[in-house]
Amino acid sequence: MFDLIKVGGKFDAAGEKEATVYPIDNPKTLAQYEEVKKLWATYQQQLQILGQENADYQALSDFAAAQQENVYTAVDNMVVSLTDDYRQTAREERYIQMAGVGLLVAFFGVFVFYFIRQMQKADVVLEKARQETRDILDSVSEGLFLLDKDMNVGHQHSRALEEILGQQRVAGNNFFEMASDMLTSDKKRNALKLFVEQLYNARVVEKLIAGLNPLRRVEVQNNNEEPRTLTFNFSRVVKDNAISKVLVSVRDITDAARLEEQLQREQEQANQQAEMISHLMNADYSMMAAFLRGAVQTLNDINTTLKQPENNEYDLREKAKSIARDIHGIKGEASALKLKLIVSKAEVFEDAVKKLMDKDRLVGNDFLGAVVDLEGLLTLVLQAREWHSKMQPSEATGSQKTSAAQTSIAPFFEKFVQEIASRHNKIAALDARGMEYFDQHPDKLQAWKDVLIQLLRNSVVHGIEQPEERAALSKSREGTVKLFVEQNGGNVRLIVEDDGKGLDFELIRAKAAQMGLASEQELAAWEHSRLLQLIFEPGFTTRTHSDEDAGRGVGMDIVKERINQLHAKFKVHTVSKQFTRFVIDL
Repeated sequence: MFDLIKVGGKFDAAGEKEATVYPIDNPKTLAQYEEVKKLWATYQQQLQILGQENADYQALSDFAAAQQENVYTAVDNMVVSLTDDYRQTAREERYIQMAGVGLLVAFFGVFVFYFIRQMQKADVVLEKARQETRDILDSVSEGLFLLDKDMNVGHQHSRALEEILGQQRVAGNNFFEMASDMLTSDKKRNALKLFVEQLYNARVVEKLIAGLNPLRRVEVQNNNEEPRTLTFNFSRVVKDNAISKVLVSVRDITDAARLEEQLQREQEQANQQAEMISHLMNADYSMMAAFLRGAVQTLNDINTTLKQPENNEYDLREKAKSIARDIHGIKGEASALKLKLIVSKAEVFEDAVKKLMDKDRLVGNDFLGAVVDLEGLLTLVLQAREWHSKMQPSEATGSQKTSAAQTSIAPFFEKFVQEIASRHNKIAALDARGMEYFDQHPDKLQAWKDVLIQLLRNSVVHGIEQPEERAALSKSREGTVKLFVEQNGGNVRLIVEDDGKGLDFELIRAKAAQMGLASEQELAAWEHSRLLQLIFEPGFTTRTHSDEDAGRGVGMDIVKERINQLHAKFKVHTVSKQFTRFVIDL
């Protein structure tokens, strides 16, 4: 037992669970142990007499009494020392436990600190990435946003997007509703919805449907701002082999579109100039020279008229009507001579004058803008005249200038009728007779050219039907326009007739009511002869749109004005679905 106390070990404590004795490692306690063991050895020698005969128990008792205090003191000292050792060990174990707990807490703290630091670093990186994303979205000039499958705009977008679209707080809005104002028809709106659906269809190749984008080029206008041109591009965003979003970029291409239009206009103008030079070269020299000379004179007269002050609105309106007739005459003859560039410039000026005539109230300053348009037209005609003068046939080569007396006007009018018919998808031919009168009297041709041009154009545009319509009426698909000059002694009669649909008096009546020329009740009582006079009124036309040949209500006004100036008489005969005939007696 003493050895177990010294070296330590396990022992069975009276049938209880095994107990563990720790070895003595304290020198002081070990010395006390040795002292107790020494005393115990003395006791063992004295106790050997036990069981012997004649044993001196009195001496044993005296020995025990004498040693009792020493034994108690030694054992007590050892117990105290062992207790102190065990307490010290317990304290050390508590310290170790506390140190372990402390280390564990410290380790946990270090781990938490490291984790927090890593999270902070990740937050810093994430915030840096977010800031970089914001910087990119704030600096790009394009509008960028993500579009989900339901066509809702994502919550992040570039700063330029709202400025480009002219809308505020677009994040989260439905893109289809936003784009509906940009698309002018339900067909285009449905096309946009179908296009986005196909972008989310993984079986559809993205490049193959790019051309179906209805927002590839759209014009928008916000409030009173100038119209702008935008272009939208759509790209799939693929994540984990699935289409997660659609990236939309929108750019304002107004400047580029305007530059493109300007370049296109310049190219068209260059082509028209080349075409005009070609027609100047190939046209009858004297006829072209007469037109250009007359056009310059007329435009100078218009310029003088524009500069003249007028005292009242009636005079201003009469000025506008006079200018409209003159410019329409120039346009008509330029069209007959295929001078398209002059025709287009004349139409611009004609439209400006038409706006003046449509104003409720006219003042002198309203005509200032027309001066600029007139200047452009006059410059072009002067340029054409200069080009044409350089094309004058050279006498050195034996060529002679062609005079009006040497060349019949009939081919000119025949081609003119065919070209007008072609522009309106019609088929028409001119039956010209008695043209030698104009060949013999070129001055008469110059005087009546405007009237003939307007009447021939009117016959083709308003009279001759479409080929299918003519066939349904058992007519030849080709319409016929007649231009006859009849001479009887000193009297001359001009006849322009077409075998078309005749005048539509009900359409004339409806148009007059629409223009407010009279009430519907009054117009219902008007006879055909009175309705017929309306087609010669300035601004009156039964067409719903205008083009190079008709629709401005000026052509027949020119006819009436020129006939009155030349003191001639005219009559109109018409039969529905059969013909319309204009007869002018000179």
